[in-house]
Amino acid sequence: MTELALIPPVPHLHDFATSGSCMLLAHLCRNPKYIEYYRQRRMLGDYLILDNSAFEKGSSVVSMPMLMAISNYMQCQEIVAPDTIMNRHETYGKSLEAIAWLDSHVGQAAWMHAGKPRIMIVPQVDPEFEQIDDYADHAADMVSAWNYGVPYLRGYITLGVSKNMDKLHGGWLMLFREVVRELVREFHLQVHCLGLPKELNRTRKVVVEHPYIRSLDTALPFVCAAANHVMTNNGTMLPKRPPEYLDLQFNEAQLILAHGNIDFLKEYFKF
Repeated sequence: MTELALIPPVPHLHDFATSGSCMLLAHLCRNPKYIEYYRQRRMLGDYLILDNSAFEKGSSVVSMPMLMAISNYMQCQEIVAPDTIMNRHETYGKSLEAIAWLDSHVGQAAWMHAGKPRIMIVPQVDPEFEQIDDYADHAADMVSAWNYGVPYLRGYITLGVSKNMDKLHGGWLMLFREVVRELVREFHLQVHCLGLPKELNRTRKVVVEHPYIRSLDTALPFVCAAANHVMTNNGTMLPKRPPEYLDLQFNEAQLILAHGNIDFLKEYFKF
């Protein structure tokens, strides 16, 4: 069953504590309260994924060595490798830099010292100018580079599929059927979905059709609550995430609404 990792606004971390998977943002790991909260979640048995904050900042805010250092301190079980949103060339370049470091004696020692975390790689193309075939080529290059460039990581690689790739012609439905499924068969990858596309009916088909999808993270129930929007599957337009999202303070009605949106999401997707 696919697990749901929620990304609530920082002031409300304790209001939406759930067991299972958690997505941490690297640029927030300087906040002592944020660090304390997720270290506690780790002690309670949660699975911690350290994201590089590329979605929030446009590109990874830290290098692979720094991500490994944060992961070591937070005891994360998985790290999202550096990437740049919707830019395949910068993403591939960042991957090559990360691979070179991890293939060194220093990198391998740091990885082992950090508890051998999984590495999530996130292929990126620009849906405005590129097609699913471009994604397929880039994803194959990325997966091959990581599997053959750092042999000890085989079996520790996760394919992260960005919600932005749903904007490609054919969307996630075609992407998973024609690309992701084949990569999973060839390389025995785990799969995580980075974000939840707002076409909920279509996205649910993807999750149901591909039960190998391990987990999915999203802030959408909270984004909707902040806009006083009740989540449904009737195709209504869902609100966009505001720039100040991570610092939002909900009122009592929005807190109740957010809990209701989470319940809807879990029931609709069978998380």
